[in-house]
Amino acid sequence: GGGGEPPLPQQLWPTAAQRRAAEAHPKMSRASGRLRRLPTRSEMPESLLRRSTSRQSDTSSSEDRSLRNSPSWTLGLDVDHANDWEDDIDGLVQTLDSRIQAVQEDDNAGQAAAVPLTLRENWTPQRRDFAVPSCKLRKPRLPGKLKWLATWHREKRPIRVVVLVCLQGFLTACGQDGLRGFQLALSEFGGIICGRKVEYIVEGTSGGEPAIARRACEKAITTHSADIVLGPTSGDEGLEVKAVALANPQTTFVGGSSGAADMTARDGAKNLFRYNTDGAQWVSGLATFAYKEKGYRTVATVGEDYSFPYSQVASFALEFSRVGGRVLKRLWIPPDSTSYTELIDAIPSRVDAIFIALSGTDAAAFLSDYSAASGTAAILGGSCVMDRTILKSSNAVLDKIVGAVGAMPVADNIPTPEFRLFAEKFGRLFPDIKQPPGLFVWSYYVNAMALFLALEAVEADLSQGHEALHIALSTLVWMSPTGELQVDENRQSIGRTFIVECTESEVGSKSIEVLQNGPRVTQTLGMSRKAYLELGSFTRDNPSFLCEIQEDELDAIPEDEENDAW
Repeated sequence: GGGGEPPLPQQLWPTAAQRRAAEAHPKMSRASGRLRRLPTRSEMPESLLRRSTSRQSDTSSSEDRSLRNSPSWTLGLDVDHANDWEDDIDGLVQTLDSRIQAVQEDDNAGQAAAVPLTLRENWTPQRRDFAVPSCKLRKPRLPGKLKWLATWHREKRPIRVVVLVCLQGFLTACGQDGLRGFQLALSEFGGIICGRKVEYIVEGTSGGEPAIARRACEKAITTHSADIVLGPTSGDEGLEVKAVALANPQTTFVGGSSGAADMTARDGAKNLFRYNTDGAQWVSGLATFAYKEKGYRTVATVGEDYSFPYSQVASFALEFSRVGGRVLKRLWIPPDSTSYTELIDAIPSRVDAIFIALSGTDAAAFLSDYSAASGTAAILGGSCVMDRTILKSSNAVLDKIVGAVGAMPVADNIPTPEFRLFAEKFGRLFPDIKQPPGLFVWSYYVNAMALFLALEAVEADLSQGHEALHIALSTLVWMSPTGELQVDENRQSIGRTFIVECTESEVGSKSIEVLQNGPRVTQTLGMSRKAYLELGSFTRDNPSFLCEIQEDELDAIPEDEENDAW
């Protein structure tokens, strides 16, 4: 009406966050520059302009007549809840092209109709409509402008995270704890990162069936259009998630509590980051403590027959053999088993201790059966055996676990301000959980916190294939509740392990207490990466040089505790 250019909506100018992101990441400056503002008429090619445009707020009852009689019509795209196309720009362009073709076919005179593209945006307090200058349908530049608008919209829409947790099988309680850990981390940011809401969708898995995790992960990408996938809970599930990550480099994957070493150690995906230490790291230091402080010289190991216990048993056996101990037998059982009688009968009678690498209900069932069989060997607990979930078990289990020594990356009484604050926040958010946060809460929490801190560092920018986010995740160093965390060149966490003991107070309450601070350990367990990789993937029989010996050979072993010839 006034003859001049209408003022641009304030929301189209770059935010301070966008400017800082562009300055900090030169590779993103071009993308950020495209989002400055809508083009003015003076900047548009003359061939794409008409003398006048009309904005139609509604074409309902007289739609057909207005389309025939008006020299132009309005193509409205509702982006309020555009889940069908917002993550697929090519699909959006194809949809628009089909509309254009329909209009052209319906135009009796074959003339080029002008299409003012109306974008309605609902992510501001007030609802506002504004129009892009009209473009002739026969020109090929409209799809390019549509991509430009869709990119701008993409920067404003919520960040979608799919969380994979085990909700059935022997790890159900562990998966529920993991979900609480994620929710605790999200609550610290109020559910919003740099103005973008974080929407999360929970996909349930089953620890004993890793194929379910793969399907859930693929569903996260194809159905939920996830920006980020966080999880899973179990070891073998982690290997399936890695396979999906390798096939989908446009999506970011962050660990949950999977402890399989090969999730990151070999053939890793560059878009997969794990801020929880793996199963082998979790028990680092336990074998040395058992040999030097407890005086154990012979052990047998018990574990489920899949990747996470393989890592724990291999780490313990390598360290125990290095300090002079002997592993008499390695025993395996399928996950989610119901009877452990045969397994218990196969344990050598002359062992000083049993290292147990079982998880969830498997650990409780084994300890219950071992107590019923009047087993006398001391208990060395793998990380999941020492998790607080086992303290909800029967008295027969508690009788065996009290006094047991183990290793894990978290405990009840870590004497740091960060951990005390972590436990307090967990208690406020989940008042019905009358115990401190355990292993699976911690594991999902540190992964989620690392993700949110990295998103905050790059102003929630997921452009350019999440390039800036991946750089931030690779270089982030932060103080977690249990100490400083960072990842190595394989995007695997370097963190601390604690030697712990299950204790009972005078009033009968049980807790997992720190006996000794373990080392900050890398994934290679103190070896060079070349030496570590030469060991091969950990399996039920590898490391193969840890040959089990027969009980009658024990008489030939020197009894001198200081004899290095062991």
